[in-house]
Amino acid sequence: MGLGSAGAAMTTDAGATVTMMPAYDVRPVRSTLGAGDALAAGFLAGLVQGMDPQRCLHRACLFAGYKIGAVGATEGFLTGSELTLLEAAVDHHAAAAESEPTQGPEHPGRI
Repeated sequence: MGLGSAGAAMTTDAGATVTMMPAYDVRPVRSTLGAGDALAAGFLAGLVQGMDPQRCLHRACLFAGYKIGAVGATEGFLTGSELTLLEAAVDHHAAAAESEPTQGPEHPGRI
């Protein structure tokens, strides 16, 4: 289920567990037209390729985040290959950010 700027949520066990995925700021928002379609398409494309549901939701949120950077219902869609490249870039950026030292006694002045 799309939650707009809050991301998306899903359940795979009849509601016993809800998995949340954040929205991604892939590029500046120009129009939210088609965001739900991109979310559904991204999720279903991953599912039919045999990806686990959590990865499908991750890719769906990336796709929707990219889509809203375009104006119009038919602009801003990605091919499967383009989505995979976007996923790799975002995941690489997130991993790099997690490995950065933070400010503290061991790293004064770092944020």
